[in-house]
Amino acid sequence: FKYKLLVDRLFLQDVRLTAGNHEAYFVFEDLVVQILLCFSRDTQFLDHFKSTSASPPHAYTRNNMDQTVVYPPNGIIPFHGFSLFIAPMCFIWSDPVILYNVFKALYTRFFFRLHSLSSHPQGILSLCQ
Repeated sequence: FKYKLLVDRLFLQDVRLTAGNHEAYFVFEDLVVQILLCFSRDTQFLDHFKSTSASPPHAYTRNNMDQTVVYPPNGIIPFHGFSLFIAPMCFIWSDPVILYNVFKALYTRFFFRLHSLSSHPQGILSLCQ
């Protein structure tokens, strides 16, 4: 990638502490990191904020404090265990392109509901009942 992002370090740390430290998933550590770095830069995920009550985080640019940009570029702040969304899929798909496309489809359809509060029947609140 042309630029390193702060979220890259968060994703790397997450992989090391979860998937990379797991007896079944450690062999997929490099593949999981590759998918997460692509994920953090994919701006197509911003479209999901239009249909939810959440909004993507913004940051000020270094040169112009009046201008804000979405950061991270995909609008999703990584959390501990995020890499475990991807790790099990590595058993099925070894091609990073296919794996990323499958993860992207699963994330936009299901996984994003697990870390946003809503009254949606497939949301985390409904699953906790």
